[in-house]
Amino acid sequence: MKRLNAGMLRDRSRRFSRLPARAAIGIALVMLSAPSFGEDLRERPMIALEEETSRARVVSSRWIELILPENEYDAVSAADPTQYLITSAQDPDFKAGVAPVAVHRRHFPESAPYTSELKDPCKIAVVYRLFLQLPAGSPLKEGMTYDVEVDSSVKIGGSFPLEFVKAAPNESIHVNQEAYLTDGPKIAYLSTWTGQGSVDFSSAPGFQLINENSGEVVFEGDVKLDVAADKEKWSKSNVYSLDFSSFKGEGKFRIYIPSVGSSFPFRITAWAYNQIGYTVIRGLTMQRDGDHGLDSPSITHWHRPPAHLDDAIVESSGKRVDLVGGHMDAGDRGKYFHNVADVSAAMLSAIALFPDEVESLGESLQIPESSNGVPDFIDEAVYELDFLRKSVMNTPKDGTLPFYLRPQNKDGSGGYEMGEPLEGKKDRKLYDVSMGSNRAETLYSAGALAMAANNPLLKKYLPERCDAYLEAAKRAFSGYAKHAGDAGYWKDAGWYDTWKEGPDPWSDEMLVAAANLFEATGDETYLKWLEDALPADLKATKLWGWQLGGPWLPAFLAMATSPKLEAAIPGISQKAKDAIVNWGESTLQKDGKTFDAPFGAPIPSPIYGQVGWYFSGEQVTFPLMMAYGVTKDVKFRDPLIKTWSWLLGANPLSRSFYSGLGDPARSPRWSVSEIAHYQWVKNKKGEDGWTELPPGLPSADIQSGTFDGYVDDPYNQARKEKKFPAQDQFAPLYRFHDSWTVKNEYTINRMARGAASLIPLISLSPMPDAPPSSGDTSAPGGGGSAADTGEPAAPEANGAESGDTAIAGSCRIGSGGAPAGFLMITSLAAAGLFLRRRRG
Repeated sequence: MKRLNAGMLRDRSRRFSRLPARAAIGIALVMLSAPSFGEDLRERPMIALEEETSRARVVSSRWIELILPENEYDAVSAADPTQYLITSAQDPDFKAGVAPVAVHRRHFPESAPYTSELKDPCKIAVVYRLFLQLPAGSPLKEGMTYDVEVDSSVKIGGSFPLEFVKAAPNESIHVNQEAYLTDGPKIAYLSTWTGQGSVDFSSAPGFQLINENSGEVVFEGDVKLDVAADKEKWSKSNVYSLDFSSFKGEGKFRIYIPSVGSSFPFRITAWAYNQIGYTVIRGLTMQRDGDHGLDSPSITHWHRPPAHLDDAIVESSGKRVDLVGGHMDAGDRGKYFHNVADVSAAMLSAIALFPDEVESLGESLQIPESSNGVPDFIDEAVYELDFLRKSVMNTPKDGTLPFYLRPQNKDGSGGYEMGEPLEGKKDRKLYDVSMGSNRAETLYSAGALAMAANNPLLKKYLPERCDAYLEAAKRAFSGYAKHAGDAGYWKDAGWYDTWKEGPDPWSDEMLVAAANLFEATGDETYLKWLEDALPADLKATKLWGWQLGGPWLPAFLAMATSPKLEAAIPGISQKAKDAIVNWGESTLQKDGKTFDAPFGAPIPSPIYGQVGWYFSGEQVTFPLMMAYGVTKDVKFRDPLIKTWSWLLGANPLSRSFYSGLGDPARSPRWSVSEIAHYQWVKNKKGEDGWTELPPGLPSADIQSGTFDGYVDDPYNQARKEKKFPAQDQFAPLYRFHDSWTVKNEYTINRMARGAASLIPLISLSPMPDAPPSSGDTSAPGGGGSAADTGEPAAPEANGAESGDTAIAGSCRIGSGGAPAGFLMITSLAAAGLFLRRRRG
């Protein structure tokens, strides 16, 4: 249950006074405990990194890399080995100096840090890299220090100190920088692409697994060449694997390879994905809008005030209705209804397939609703579902929905909120004329709401809400049916539903809606709509594009798990299950040819040459999760685990693609985010603010390497194409830049699919020090809504429209012993129940 501070209470009290008269039977102030995690908050605090300067690092005993941020070399002199000399006062073999036998080079615009001005989001930084190969008879020695002397003609500076430290992390060793599952595949990788070749690590004698606390060697294994550089088109490097899957010990460890060095540290634990999931799932919480509960430092270090509490003005009527809540769509703060439904359906899919894991995860996420007796993963899904419900119930066009809700430009069109405070712009608009209504958005919303109403776990914890979701689903579908034959009614604006694998572009959304509503109601009207939308072959719906492919997987899940539908169309359940399995297999192979997986994660061949806006955390992990859910086949679980290891550092860049996870210097920091940039500017001006992105936000992990056209000021124009080798020769997996680039921007539906894909990896054993779910059925804070009458919203006296009513439910009082807050509650004295004020 969401707790209130004093300022929020005053605001809520004013809004509470507008409850319909039928609900205002009695008012009482009840003292409730608020979640306050304080020093027990497990979220990593913000880390401000120093600006990176030029340095030397050991790649192996035979290779040195000079890393040169914004330190451009002279290409001709840089390629000449005679321009370098490596000396050492400790190593007698280097006393007179040793020259490299070869020099390789590459450079790329690897990042674009935020600027300190609100009008300009980023400044590109090109990183120049030189790789010096030493003679075979003159290897570097562990524990020794060296100097790399560079002739002035190279133009990068005269000398670079170098120390071969055995325990220092070497980014050529690629590990999951967070945690491996005790009973899952545990593989590290070894590789380095020099731009003009690959480092040969074949002389490495083997590897050791070292306990970080004791220094003990607990496992030894071989360094195995998996694929040679001339066969590896993705990284253009020799890729070696280091497999320690058979080791079952737990603790904190690192990999050590003689002549190479050590990896980043990592843990091995049965609760690996409970801990990883804490950040990934809370990433959704960090994207909350409205009265979100993130205004307390006891909940998050990235605390911020409530936002957009006046949402929104309806374009078609000019009236303001209650559309407060939900999640911000991406780095911008708008709401896109196809994505809102997508978030809901993705999370509900995981809840349906893995209810035990959801309950085992319990209330361990330390979100605003933790301690309300409802599993936190459900609470986060409900925060979006509540917004979706009120979007259907509180708007005037028969429950049909448009493309988006966004801030207004001066001309009234939909815009953005760059440079706006955390509270956001006032008078945002629901664009239900110029951008809607849309068939896909309306049907998908109906389907997601009905999917929630059918979900056994939601029924267990939140039965009244399920009733409200079903009423909203029926309203949305009825609106669609009412206007289905009127082509002039529909705008079908937007870009989230351009596929036509079924009879119509919105066939997939129709299947989600009709299958779930038929199961919920038994009304055969929905069955006819479903039969008309069925593709001839359910398995022929998989397409590769710039996102996963819409609602097909939730549609198949609804058809695979509906007893009523199976009775009406015998065999449909197995066909739908087979379609889910087909999607899972499509992440592993195409036309019988297995995809390359040089670093464990499958890399689908259809994306080669057209990479961009590609997130393995949805394109690969979500179909694998779904296929594993309906089959429990390890052939889907293992690549799911390997792909998460890839995302958290077991990749050729040794980067984590999630903020707040992995080594802080090697995780996303400069992604598209209006509020993160605003807070960065505040921090630079000494006004508090933030020093990095909120945790749990993903970056595209396989990128095109190009920048958006609007990064076009003279400074950036001079840098955006500085690449060697040229773009078409640059190894695809190295075309990464951490930057304000929309084609690499996270979106809330991608985040939800990633979070959902973690659920089968949650331990069924309680995690130490994590509170279990209590079984109390208090309603979570959510996006603000409890049950509705199901009637269209009626205008209020002040000209706004609202579907507000209150709902009977239990309130958890006085638990946990945390600092208390106040919540205004309506009391039904005769029934001995509390009517809970619908939030937001």
